[in-house]
Amino acid sequence: LVLNNISDSIRKSILKLSYPLVMANSYLNIDKQNIGYVGIDMIDGMSKVVKYFIDRGYKDISFVNIKGNDYIYQDKLVGYIAALTSFGINYNPKNVLNVSSEEFDSQIVEFVKNIHVNAICADNDFTAYRILNILTRERYKVPEDISIIGFDNNFIFNCLNPSLSTVNYDKFELGVKSYFTLKSIVSGNSISKMQIKCDILERESTRI
Repeated sequence: LVLNNISDSIRKSILKLSYPLVMANSYLNIDKQNIGYVGIDMIDGMSKVVKYFIDRGYKDISFVNIKGNDYIYQDKLVGYIAALTSFGINYNPKNVLNVSSEEFDSQIVEFVKNIHVNAICADNDFTAYRILNILTRERYKVPEDISIIGFDNNFIFNCLNPSLSTVNYDKFELGVKSYFTLKSIVSGNSISKMQIKCDILERESTRI
């Protein structure tokens, strides 16, 4: 099962399932022998995004998340805060926007106008895409005014203008580990959680 976000209805459906299931790239905190998880190390991934920005002189770094999977959001938030702290930058909760999809456009406009931000860490590529469209509409230049990094390297967003920098991971490795996790569950030796590492794929949304 491959999902970006898990709604309450999907969660309830998953809880009812009795056959072996592996959730790839989307974690749900359910302690069931028939359910496994394989995905990115979200803490490490978001830490690398923040480090990337800091290494290039950015100081006003924000994190934008569309509400959905709270567990993944918390992991990314931990990575974001940990990276700032490691560089001696104080964490400011005002630089984090955790917003519903319905309120997203209006909240982003208010956020960038009221909070001094020159770098945005997006929770995924779709969020980054929406931010990029809003900034363009509001006459901000990317990356000259604000730089953006997405998450997941979704091929759908490879052709944006400017092209989107993102967190990349080995999708082949994700598939292989998902297979072995499923095989383990079928064999009665459940592996509840496996993670893979990731890196930053630099494109035009951060390159000046």
